[in-house]
Amino acid sequence: MRTGEFKRRARAALKGKYFIAVGVYALVMIIEGLFTRLSNTFVTLYTSTYNPTYLLWAAIVFIGSILFVSVPMSVSITRYFIVDAEGKAKISELLYPYKTNLGNIILTMIVKELLIFLWSLLLIIPGIIKTYSYFLVDFIIAENPDISRKRAFEISKNAMDGHKMKAFLLSLSFIGYIFLSLFTAGIGMFFLYPYMQAAYTQFYFEMKELAFEKGYIEYGELKRTDFEREG
Repeated sequence: MRTGEFKRRARAALKGKYFIAVGVYALVMIIEGLFTRLSNTFVTLYTSTYNPTYLLWAAIVFIGSILFVSVPMSVSITRYFIVDAEGKAKISELLYPYKTNLGNIILTMIVKELLIFLWSLLLIIPGIIKTYSYFLVDFIIAENPDISRKRAFEISKNAMDGHKMKAFLLSLSFIGYIFLSLFTAGIGMFFLYPYMQAAYTQFYFEMKELAFEKGYIEYGELKRTDFEREG
């Protein structure tokens, strides 16, 4: 499937629900922003009083917000778009990681980011390659939070074999929109992100279907999506 078809399907999936998706994304950003603001408040208190307790609390809030807010919420928003593409998602999907295997979700996502970071230390290109090798991990763990980390990475790497350039071109197709959003002080991203995530979700559906056809996914690991591919 070409990049344009993923984006066309994304627009179709968002039809009548676009501004709801914008609101959901805005809500996630507000929640994360509150914790960032709280951490910054403790830093400010430390700089004015030099009380090390404030610095400790700043570190606790910062690390805690990454582990228990930002990481789970990134999976939450991914799941929201998966469910929404198949019907109509509820805002309660944002709480899904906290009601399932939160520890596995957090650890899988941290391992993913750590591996990409380590590969990026070698050179930029290996980092980019690994970014797209693990491109589907977020979606896999969002759909099945009980799947093992090994299997999540294995499925993603197998499914993305020969398709990393397709994912890269899909990401690249949004560069112009991202650049334009800079002129809106980032506000434009609130409206662009749902479109991007919906397109990535359609890409995931196609990669997952191909993975099923090639036997990369075992019975019960993921749900087969009613997805019609071109050709």
